[in-house]
Amino acid sequence: MLTIVGNGKDRVIPKYGKDRFWGCNAFYRDANPEILFTVDIPIQREVIEWGYAEANKVAVGDWEVMPIEMLEPLKETFSALAVPIVESIFPDTEFFVVQGDEEETTFLGLSAAQMKNIIMYNYPELKNLFCGMSALGYAMLNGEKEITLTGFNALENDNFSNQYEGTPNYSYKYTSESRVLNAQRSQFLSLLERFTDVDVFFKNPLTEMVEVKYNELYYYENSERWILGEGFESDTMRYNC
Repeated sequence: MLTIVGNGKDRVIPKYGKDRFWGCNAFYRDANPEILFTVDIPIQREVIEWGYAEANKVAVGDWEVMPIEMLEPLKETFSALAVPIVESIFPDTEFFVVQGDEEETTFLGLSAAQMKNIIMYNYPELKNLFCGMSALGYAMLNGEKEITLTGFNALENDNFSNQYEGTPNYSYKYTSESRVLNAQRSQFLSLLERFTDVDVFFKNPLTEMVEVKYNELYYYENSERWILGEGFESDTMRYNC
C-alpha cells in the first residue's frame, strides 16, 4: 500500500524501509519520501536551490526544460519586455526552466544530476490540481489500487492548520476561507468519483485506517464541482458562454 503524506498537523510519517510513502512540498525538510511532489513555483525553487533533487526523486508536473545555451538569448527577450528577472543559476547548471509571469520571471537552473531525479508528467486530468491532489491523481493514473492519506486534515475534518505555516513560502495562517481548502476538497471529490476502482483511506494518530467514500464525506453536497482537466464547473461554464 502507498501512503501519501500531506502537511496537516496530524500527519504520520511512515517508517523508512517498511512502508512506501510519497510527500508534498516542504515535507522534504523533515523526511525523504520515495517521491516528493511539488507544483508551487516558490517551493519548486526552494527544493532545487537546496539541492534536494541531487539525490532524491522530485515530481514537478509539466516542465519545459531548455539547455543552458538558450539562457542568454531568453534573458535578452525578457529584458526587452521589461519583465523583472530572477536568476537561480549555479556553476554546474546545464539546463534551466522559466517560471513566473509578467511581474517576475525566474530562470531556475538544473544540474545533470538533478535532471536524472526530476519526474515530469503531463496528464490532462491533473491540470491545475494542488500538490496533494496531484500526488493522489498521479498514483491513481499509475495503477496504485490502495492509497492511504495522512496529514490531509482539511479533507477529513475542519483542521486547516499546516505543519509549515509561517515558514518561508507558506502563508502565516490557513483558515476555512482559504481558496486552497475549497478547491482541494472539490478536486478530491472529483478524483474519488473518477477512480472508483481505487481504495483510498484516511489515517491519523488518533484513528485506524478509515476507507473514504466520496459521497459520504460531509462536504459532498456543498462543494462546488471540479471538472478534471478543466477546473471549477462554474468557471468552465462562464468561459464557454
